[in-house]
Amino acid sequence: NRLVLERLSPSDKSAPLFKSLRRPDLILGEEEVRDLVMEEQDRLDSWLRETFDELSRGIPASKKWGIYTTSILWGILVLSFETAVGGGFTVIDAALDSALAPLVTKGAVELFAYYEIRKIAGELAKRYREGLLSVLRRQQDRYKDCLESLLTPEDTLEGLVRLQHEISRWQEKDGE
Repeated sequence: NRLVLERLSPSDKSAPLFKSLRRPDLILGEEEVRDLVMEEQDRLDSWLRETFDELSRGIPASKKWGIYTTSILWGILVLSFETAVGGGFTVIDAALDSALAPLVTKGAVELFAYYEIRKIAGELAKRYREGLLSVLRRQQDRYKDCLESLLTPEDTLEGLVRLQHEISRWQEKDGE
């Protein structure tokens, strides 16, 4: 707010802009900012609850297939590695693979959980930033409205330009 006053305020204390920029209702007060931030926090809280409720209701079928596919691909990778390194697939390999299978599935689920949490955290950070910026935008809108209220309306400016042209034509006629 101080920066706005330093950059926009005219030095003439009787100027309308000088007075308008100092109106008490123009600047968001501490309590008003706190209320706006709390509203944004409540929105974030609701979004987060909905997101985790959705996750707790169950994993969508497409993501389940993603987990299964990841598990199968890991299984194929393990088998391929054993075949390439060991020269074949034996009963011992099958026993080992059956012991590894739950770990591979668990790893795929953990990988899914990691990406879901990472996605949620990214979206949360984005929404948090947007919430804080919305408070700044609200203050910006107040300043914009203040400045626009002091501007000369477009139709008045157009009328003045027309009047200036008419005066110029009269002066040309008088000079002839």
